[in-house]
Amino acid sequence: MLSDSPDPTGDMARPSIESARETASKTLAQLAIGAGLILDEYAERAAAIQQAATTTEIDALQKTGAAGGAPAPVYMAGFR
Repeated sequence: MLSDSPDPTGDMARPSIESARETASKTLAQLAIGAGLILDEYAERAAAIQQAATTTEIDALQKTGAAGGAPAPVYMAGFR
């Protein structure tokens, strides 16, 4: 799970909100290409990611698909 702020010890395993947004946005873009999201759905999910106040909210958006629909698939880099 992502934290709401960077770890004061410099642990890169706990990204900041900006880093979490960037990662979630990239994942969403890949999902849009692979799953064929319509533009409105992509825009709605991208806006929700940008408006999220914490990394916990971003985690929840990724699990629910941001639009309150079916969960969005989560892929690890290099795996489908």
